[in-house]
Amino acid sequence: MTQVFLHVGMPKCASSTIQGYFHKFDRRNLKSGFLYPRTGRSERGYFSHAPIVRMTSDDLRDLVHKIRIESAGAEVIFISTEQIVNAYWDRSITRDLIRELNLAFDASNVRLLFLFRNHFSFIESAFAQFLKGGLYRVDHGEFFGTTAGDIESYCTHFRDSNGFHFFDYTRVINAFRKHCEPGNEIEAYSIERDDLESGDILEEFCGRFGLVPPKRKKVNNTRFPVKALLGLAYGVEKYGFQTVHPKRKGVANRYSDGGDGFSPILHIHGDFAKTVASIQRADSAFFRQEFGAEFSALFRPRLDPPFSDGSQPQAGLTDEDRAWLDEHFTKT
Repeated sequence: MTQVFLHVGMPKCASSTIQGYFHKFDRRNLKSGFLYPRTGRSERGYFSHAPIVRMTSDDLRDLVHKIRIESAGAEVIFISTEQIVNAYWDRSITRDLIRELNLAFDASNVRLLFLFRNHFSFIESAFAQFLKGGLYRVDHGEFFGTTAGDIESYCTHFRDSNGFHFFDYTRVINAFRKHCEPGNEIEAYSIERDDLESGDILEEFCGRFGLVPPKRKKVNNTRFPVKALLGLAYGVEKYGFQTVHPKRKGVANRYSDGGDGFSPILHIHGDFAKTVASIQRADSAFFRQEFGAEFSALFRPRLDPPFSDGSQPQAGLTDEDRAWLDEHFTKT
């Protein structure tokens, strides 16, 4: 029987790289019995299955029927959208999708797949993504209007709204168990290089599914240095997300040569680092019990913030920076 892998997240955990490869080499991979369905796949961007999360129950039933037809002769079906964890972990669409896949392929053949990264880098990457484009259904206006606007406030705002920390991997996994039948297995991977035999999560998947890894493994996203992220935070708070978002690449270009440095707005530090480390330890125990996995790099704490050794000054915006940002964001 065909085995179905539903890759649901986490966001900011190599999803773009994996989706880009499975899209680019879908025909070659299909010859090896591996289907990355065209049904439900976006036609641009990173070519994930994000369109699925906006479907109705009837649409899902039709979708799974078409995937079943498309999968004729395939041994593995790989459906991938981190949007499920990002914004739909508690929505009926997730439950309905799993149910339809179970009905079509049997629950024993349908697995949920999670990719995780070290809690500290994950939180900082998530907050950066929130500033650049949004993440985890946190409203920019409400956030900057009611909080200190820093990384700890972002995490606390999510927790207060949803009842758990988004970086509490145990809670995330258990939230998805509620949508599953007993026959559905859950798989968890660390994407940290030191936790992988090959040092690369895409190569791990290629080895597992008998696929040829591409020469180019990574999708290159626009890099936002620390000062550029501070510029976005300044702009969103002052002018609103809808004004800043279309102009974010101009900010990235402005500070493309800027060095990194520690920012209390962007980096985990102080007592919050201890909170993260505590959740990290609990997750480590859960992963050992549930998956028999150690993942030493995934669960390695970082109680001291990055760039804190005095070799680089604390990052911040100058009056000149603010003047340029004001002009940039108000320019029509």
